[in-house]
Amino acid sequence: MKSRREILKAIMMIRAGKRSGNGDSRYYPRHFLDTAKKIGFDVVQMEKIISKIKANCEQLINETRVKLADNFSEKISESLFSGMLKQLKKL
Repeated sequence: MKSRREILKAIMMIRAGKRSGNGDSRYYPRHFLDTAKKIGFDVVQMEKIISKIKANCEQLINETRVKLADNFSEKISESLFSGMLKQLKKL
């Protein structure tokens, strides 16, 4: 049986697919919190998850940057990382 976290992740992915038709693939805290409420996931726990993402994202990006293969496209990696940091500011 799937955990509530796994279910929540699946629902967020499905909802993202529905929104992607209008070009809006951005997430804001309200999206996560609304989805948590809809499936009966503890909203306080979701807020803790969002806080943990915010606290660790930059460090994880830096750790990942160091681990990338030397021949990995810098243009691609920087595009991904800058997009992640941009979204991080909205959380």
